[in-house]
Amino acid sequence: MSSKRAQRRKACSGKARNPDQAGAAIALRKLRQTHGHTGQLSTYRCPHCGAWHVGHTPGANGIGSAWGRTG
Repeated sequence: MSSKRAQRRKACSGKARNPDQAGAAIALRKLRQTHGHTGQLSTYRCPHCGAWHVGHTPGANGIGSAWGRTG
């Protein structure tokens, strides 16, 4: 079993960090223009690093989300 610190680090690794929501919104717009992505993406403040990331909206992709899940 990995430590909570390792889990937090893994949750943010490989993701672009934006200092504010406006920067994340610009990154999301560029992602959609460049790749034509029309999925359920949104911006969110990371509870682990405090930066803003772009990702799938929790629960919107039909699979569910680990966010807020208890066990």
